[in-house]
Amino acid sequence: MSEQKEKTKILNDLQKYISSGKYKSALKIVNENKYPELYSTVFPKHNNNTLLIMACEHDNWDMRAVALKLIASGHSKPGHANDDGYTALMYSGWFHSLDVAEAIVATGDFNPSQRNRHGQTALNNVCNGEGWSDVALALIRTGQSIPEIVGDDGNTALQEACWYQMSRVALALIDTGRSMPEHVNHNGNTALMNACRGPGVMGACKDSNMEEVALALIATGRSNPQQINSYKSTALIYACANNMPAVALALIATGESNISVKDDDDYNAYDYAVINNMRDVIRVLEPYNSEEYKKQAEILKTIEVYDPIIGEELTAYDFLNNNDNYAEYPFIIKQNNKYIGNYKNYHQNIIIIGSIL
Repeated sequence: MSEQKEKTKILNDLQKYISSGKYKSALKIVNENKYPELYSTVFPKHNNNTLLIMACEHDNWDMRAVALKLIASGHSKPGHANDDGYTALMYSGWFHSLDVAEAIVATGDFNPSQRNRHGQTALNNVCNGEGWSDVALALIRTGQSIPEIVGDDGNTALQEACWYQMSRVALALIDTGRSMPEHVNHNGNTALMNACRGPGVMGACKDSNMEEVALALIATGRSNPQQINSYKSTALIYACANNMPAVALALIATGESNISVKDDDDYNAYDYAVINNMRDVIRVLEPYNSEEYKKQAEILKTIEVYDPIIGEELTAYDFLNNNDNYAEYPFIIKQNNKYIGNYKNYHQNIIIIGSIL
């Protein structure tokens, strides 16, 4: 057999075995192959994939051995993107193939700014929790990883990093100034909420300082502390439920943390602070949990407010608990079908508007 025919056969067999998941046959050929330069071949009839991309596309532990051999050859073109814009690193992150991802990053050829057909970069795929921090940090440090991109699941890389308790990655993303801490995902969660939820997620990093992350998010002034998610929870509720007093106090100090909200279990931040004996937080929240405060809240439910931003009327109580102001916010109070004045609400705080009334 001529050399050219031998090379063609090797390529065809590798493509066939890797695509079909037959890792033993593929690994045998890779171990015996005398022509490692073949691994840089791109297959136009197969989505412009390389052999490495084909190997990384499999959610198959054994196929990782093939991928690692291809990378070690120095000819696998790890930065190559297929017709859908996917690189080998994206797939290895998607299928949690940490050893493959580390090997790709070590080559220096991992194309951090490449976007797939959904507009995402590899950074969206590698914030996977325990063990993945160095891979994610390598992407961030290039300055080309585009942290503001939102993934298919509605999460930014910052939200994923906070969900998996990747404190070093989260802090690095915050430092970029481009990580969109204000972003809300499909479930109504923010990065701040994820940072305050505690380490109960499968695969989350151990011994992470998420309190530092939460405080850094609040310090950006863009952490959306008033957001209420689909479970009727806020970042303040999570901070109190998970015994993070410094974070809870910082959230209260913003004046935007929706103190009165109760979650699906009918607990508010004060209730959780009492459960966890968070004395300083209890001291601050106690006035808001008084009978007088509750009566004031009921009164506010009977008062109409015109919100010029959305052009609708709603109760003063709903206005204070639903609007997303960060600073001054104009509103008009209406009683007995008459507007009685224009006001500006400096904080989302029922006691403040109550004192105006």
